[in-house]
Amino acid sequence: MTTSYRVLTSAVLGLVLAGGFTVACAAPHTPEGYVSEIRGVLPEADVEMMTDQQIIASGSAMCAYPESLTTTGFENDAPPEYVEYSKVTAAYCDVLPPEAADYDGGAANQAAVTTPEHVALNQRFDVYDSTGVKMFDAAFTAINVDADCSESAKYLSEESQPARGHFVTVSMDIATTPDFQPDKIGYPTEHDFTFTGADGYTDNAVDAPTAYCVPQDDTLSVMTPANKYRGALTLDLKSSDGSLTYKSHFDSNGTAVTIDLP
Repeated sequence: MTTSYRVLTSAVLGLVLAGGFTVACAAPHTPEGYVSEIRGVLPEADVEMMTDQQIIASGSAMCAYPESLTTTGFENDAPPEYVEYSKVTAAYCDVLPPEAADYDGGAANQAAVTTPEHVALNQRFDVYDSTGVKMFDAAFTAINVDADCSESAKYLSEESQPARGHFVTVSMDIATTPDFQPDKIGYPTEHDFTFTGADGYTDNAVDAPTAYCVPQDDTLSVMTPANKYRGALTLDLKSSDGSLTYKSHFDSNGTAVTIDLP
């Protein structure tokens, strides 16, 4: 399973499981029609943070990996919502642009590859949208390796355990600009991070959806313009020796920053 599909599937399931589906009305068989239909079947709270381009890109990525469009092998545990999402997407694969393209009604727009900026704790960095407008600045204020996840016992029958090896909590301090638009950038999530171990290999699937290592009141949530936020998120890493790279998954053209694990 590829990196793009792993990240996409995790994000899609997170959206889908957050709410139910309704049957969408017939829509034109075009990328715009796909957007309209997806906005009709997903709860408004889930899609209001997504631009039309992001919905199309997600659908294109699903179509690029046919295994994501079938429940073969998952008949016993595939949630009905995921099956419906897959069916809608499969119906539009013939009109959605290739996964590598950034849909703008025309040709792909590929950003130049740049080396991530290396930052330290409490060193602020800027985050822009795809047009170059600054959305917010942020700093990593703490990284806790092998975090205490006893909080999970409040939600689960027993304390959750890392699937990859190490629960790591990352705390951030964020200040949004007056130009901040949540549908263009969104707030930081686990899907914005990758981990590169001391062996040089990069792991793009580092989310920990059932970890509950951060109290609910301390998690990052929806952000609004010209405000300040503090919060944390939990990653599940294969090693405690390496570095994290942050790059908003909402913005394929944005810059990235890297910080070493303590």
